[in-house]
Amino acid sequence: MTADAFRAQIATLNTWSKEGKRAPHKPLLLLYALARFAEGTERLPYNDVEGPLLQLLEDFGPPRKKVQAFSFQRLATSALWDIDGADGIRVTSAGDWFVTDARRLDPVGHFSDGTLRCLRSQPSLLSETTYALLDAHFAPSLHEDILTSIGLDPERAGTGRKRPHRDPAFRESVLSAYGYQCAICGFGTRVGRKLVAVEAAHVMWHSAGGPDAVLNGLALCSLHHKLLDEGAYTIEKTPAQASTLVVSESANGGDRFQDWLMAFHRRPIAEPVRAEYRVSGRNPACPGGIPRVR
Repeated sequence: MTADAFRAQIATLNTWSKEGKRAPHKPLLLLYALARFAEGTERLPYNDVEGPLLQLLEDFGPPRKKVQAFSFQRLATSALWDIDGADGIRVTSAGDWFVTDARRLDPVGHFSDGTLRCLRSQPSLLSETTYALLDAHFAPSLHEDILTSIGLDPERAGTGRKRPHRDPAFRESVLSAYGYQCAICGFGTRVGRKLVAVEAAHVMWHSAGGPDAVLNGLALCSLHHKLLDEGAYTIEKTPAQASTLVVSESANGGDRFQDWLMAFHRRPIAEPVRAEYRVSGRNPACPGGIPRVR
């Protein structure tokens, strides 16, 4: 496998999707395997991977009643991943492993020979691939948390990060449109002249094709930006065209949850300074999240 072929495999990674929601199972497994590769571990027994992968899916995947580590098996349909010792594992009518068999036989997953040759011959591919997976499948506000969870510092493991082009005017345009305050809670604080903890959030993620345009942006404080990216709430249009915050049924918490999220449930968010800056129409769902506007 050439480096370009490897990049193409990463760029066209097949992920499960339904009604606009995409599951991050394979990207999370690849990121976990890259972190272990950076530590010098190339062979990953199923029983060693299942627990950490399930935790990653709980933390960074869409809300699910039941989370399973199917990606360990399904990634082998690509040229990136191979499995040894899977003979004898029964499969369901849907083609999935019986988890009890997988735990008993403990097959070993690992990068394919072609993948390993690329990673060994071009160390910068580790960093490049890590950020390509993060940019394509997760909101920017989640990247550092994911890297911390898998124990990977790509900048130390290699170089070669390739970032998508961003319009530098987007942030200022969005913040100005909402008066440099969070459109949800109104937070807006400056230290001297510097605006602190108020960010320009893409309604449709940049990695999913969302434009750097004011009508695809909201000014949000760091908390409400992170909650949006995690799917704790969405934004709906009312018949009167106002934008309203709707809390996900999967979100829950204590007193501060009531104060900082439920208090805004079914309430309109702040209007931008001009009507044409309002978040427009229904956008496709973002990878790993829920539809932001409908």
